[in-house]
Amino acid sequence: MNGNPQRRAFRDDIHGIVVVDKPPEITSFGAVKAVRNIFGVKKAGHTGTLDPFATGVLPVCLNKATKIAGLVSGLTKEYRTVMRLGQSSDTFDRTGQVKDHGVKDFPTREKIEEAISRFKGTIVQTPPLFSAIKVDGKPLYKRARQGGTYDMEKKARRVTVERFDILSYEPPLLTVYIRASKGTYVRSLAQDLGGVLGTGALLSELVRTRVGPYRVEDAWSLEKLRDLVAQGRGEEALRGPEEVFDSLPEFPISRADFLELSQGRTRPVEAVETAARTGEGAGLPRGGFIRLADGKSLMLRAHRGVSAGFVEASPACAMTACSNSASLRSWSCSASCSSRRRRCAAARPTASDSSLIDSSGLSR
Repeated sequence: MNGNPQRRAFRDDIHGIVVVDKPPEITSFGAVKAVRNIFGVKKAGHTGTLDPFATGVLPVCLNKATKIAGLVSGLTKEYRTVMRLGQSSDTFDRTGQVKDHGVKDFPTREKIEEAISRFKGTIVQTPPLFSAIKVDGKPLYKRARQGGTYDMEKKARRVTVERFDILSYEPPLLTVYIRASKGTYVRSLAQDLGGVLGTGALLSELVRTRVGPYRVEDAWSLEKLRDLVAQGRGEEALRGPEEVFDSLPEFPISRADFLELSQGRTRPVEAVETAARTGEGAGLPRGGFIRLADGKSLMLRAHRGVSAGFVEASPACAMTACSNSASLRSWSCSASCSSRRRRCAAARPTASDSSLIDSSGLSR
């Protein structure tokens, strides 16, 4: 005995996505750490930060499932939130330094509906200073807590708000349902709506009700996960990759193009569209992940654009149904993919091309 504490043995036979119902007053990192400890795995990562005061769906990828964490984080998200009119704060929610605007006459529901219409569709949104966005390797919320500032207009980004619906309105509380793309700050929607209304507004409550195919009704609390694993039934909480890929939009392509792409070759976007089109219809979306099917074998693969004007199989192809495995929770390549493992690894997304994955369509 050398007196050193025994190194913990991690489980390397557990792979999958655990959908957690994040409790309030815990960070997303804290929730991931708890799940990692519960399952005893070495690798775990979440797929989209939730603010500490927020609750709801937080998909956590374990071991090999972390390979598609970027794909999961790009899925559309849904929220149920309560906005308080007449107040604002430096964090855009109730946890910050709150300022009361002394509003006596609150706007009508019709007036709010009119203001909300400005925030539907694709908009340019400025994130809050209190955010996990990094500048010089440091999250901006740390700078803000130290009294620092930053021109957040430099971090403005395009986001898509598909739904922004009023569920109830009892002044000063406005309850809304929001369906939006990755990167959308619901806190900023509240702040900007308050600005348009002239009343100020902040987030009072926030629940993420859905991420892609994952619903809050099916999410696990940390307490239930502990009990499940203690009973030796932890596998019941693991979700396989098929749900993620089934949630992606599908585009039919020709058999020839399908074979070309499945063998690791690239094809011009226009050529793929021309060969597939038999009549009027939408072309390939420009950017992001999609599924391509040849209409004959019905095999599906995730693809993404990696350079202007071309379509190429994504690294995620190793995680899709192309494995032809009888197990829906297969997280490894089959023999048909083994020859392309080096190609997939070499093509793994880097910081320089990550925007192509997060965007809404294949790049020209």
